[in-house]
Amino acid sequence: MQPLYTASAEANWANNIDISEDNAANAGRVDAELARWATQTGSCAEGSLWKDVEVQKRALDMILNVGPAALEAEEYKTYNSILQQMQAHYSTATVAIENDYSGNNVDLGEIEEIMYIDAGKGSDQNYEQMRHLWEGWHNTADVQKENYTHFVELSNKGVINSDMGHADTGAYWRSWYEDPDFEKNMENLWSEVSEIYQKLFFYVRGRMSAHYGEERVAAKEAMPAHIFGNMWAQDWSALYPFVVPHPEAGERPDATDALSGKTEKEMFEMADQFFQGLGLPAMTNTFWEKSQLTKKDNMVCHASAWDFFVGDALSATEADGDYRIKQCTVKTHSDFVTVHHEMGHIQYYQNHAAQPIVFRNGANPGFHEAIGDTIALSVNTPAYLQKIGLLDGVTESPEADLNYLMQTALTKIGFLPFGYVTDLWRWKVFSGDTKPEQYQSSWTALRNEYQGIVPPVARDDAVNFDAAAKFHIPNNTPYIRYFISHVLQFQFYEKMCDAAGHKDELYKCSFADSKPAGELLKTILTPGNSKDAATILKEVGIEKMSADALKKYFEPLLTYLDTANKDYDTTFPSSSKWMPCAAGECPAKNDESGSTTVPGETTTSGTMPTIFSSIILALFALLW
Repeated sequence: MQPLYTASAEANWANNIDISEDNAANAGRVDAELARWATQTGSCAEGSLWKDVEVQKRALDMILNVGPAALEAEEYKTYNSILQQMQAHYSTATVAIENDYSGNNVDLGEIEEIMYIDAGKGSDQNYEQMRHLWEGWHNTADVQKENYTHFVELSNKGVINSDMGHADTGAYWRSWYEDPDFEKNMENLWSEVSEIYQKLFFYVRGRMSAHYGEERVAAKEAMPAHIFGNMWAQDWSALYPFVVPHPEAGERPDATDALSGKTEKEMFEMADQFFQGLGLPAMTNTFWEKSQLTKKDNMVCHASAWDFFVGDALSATEADGDYRIKQCTVKTHSDFVTVHHEMGHIQYYQNHAAQPIVFRNGANPGFHEAIGDTIALSVNTPAYLQKIGLLDGVTESPEADLNYLMQTALTKIGFLPFGYVTDLWRWKVFSGDTKPEQYQSSWTALRNEYQGIVPPVARDDAVNFDAAAKFHIPNNTPYIRYFISHVLQFQFYEKMCDAAGHKDELYKCSFADSKPAGELLKTILTPGNSKDAATILKEVGIEKMSADALKKYFEPLLTYLDTANKDYDTTFPSSSKWMPCAAGECPAKNDESGSTTVPGETTTSGTMPTIFSSIILALFALLW
């Protein structure tokens, strides 16, 4: 079993580091071998006499739950081939810059950089360039629809063939959470956080309408999806200059300038020191030898952490194991936080390495994401960044605190509906409630209903497939884990801060160098998924997932928003038919120069070229 897991990880790593037909074919072959093993083992396990023993039964149930791997060999080969085609298309897609006739296109990383800068400048010209790039990138996904439709059919067939009682792939994914009421509980969790999101939405919409004018951002309608400086409107941090509560209280904390004097490896070494300060294991020699920490040609840049299942798991020590991170690291504040997030995944791998291989995973996928994000909340505090020499002259005042909370909310709260909607859409696709001819309209409607946004240009079910413009759709990575993480991380954070003896406001807590906080974290990490998530939560004093800790963290900001929103409309546009003025037809409003190009021109193999990438990749590297 272990050699097959390792071989699969090695083959897929090679294909992520160097996308090629040969590497893709090899990854497909190895994954097919692993799938055959899983189905054969599942058949044997089904009749096992061990089923009456609780731990063995849990392990056997996991072995049996093989999902699409239950496809016949040729169909599984087709399944893998389609997946690789979709991944390759996404990773190599480019868009032409408007009015650039050089023939040089820009890739997604460069597009994100340009859009982030444009969003922060906010001129009429910036608005139109963002619209052009939004449309161009989303149009690259149109050709994915046929492949995706076939992929869904095969995935569902494999899940049904597995005879685990799952009606479709969505049900299979939800089974990982071991909660028979999972959909209802996610709906309830959304109800808890939606009020918080809407408070931020009303405030941002009011500010942006005042800036751009009614024709570009209507004060009582949905916001156009392209203005946020993020391709999916899941991270609003680029809008900070327009929504900062107290500009006079100083600039937002940003470590980018200090990081420019460090190497990418040094950024990872600083993260390693943070975890060691909690009493957690150091990164292994193999980690430093084999990780890919900078961008290279033909590489999948989406940051990810990998476990290669090397060594005898039952006698694993802190020094054992092959763990790696793949990241096109840029020396920015945002990527510094992402480095800690990804290393949080590695810590999970290291801490549960002594479990039998079937239990070497997170308690559920949301736990894995929440660990890295919990660490990031501590690392991102101005006090900690000042302590490690990445910030100077941090201002301490209620006004500066509100600015910091706004900066954090634009990323954390702004993300919540997208984290929920992405799999809500996929569950409907897998169940057949959303047909292929409805892919686009269903995606648009759900994002309108929950996010309050609309496409900036007309979209058509017969042509467009905007959902596939997000990495996790063509990569077939479930997404509800990120919604769960964005709630659960605040609960973990609160408990670790309590363990560290923190007595001040929650948002000021850094648990760096706290061994008690590290011990609490080990309680979460060490079992892997040998225990269900509910049991592990109770062991650290959490009765259930709730938004209470998130509300506590943002309490001063929520109070501020209640007052500020008296100046703005507070009707949420859940079924808006509004569209912004068409390109070339908008009245002049902010006509100062705002053109943005990538210095040195842009090619698909170029690196991200300027320091302005600070914060733009937040959540783009979310997590694997």
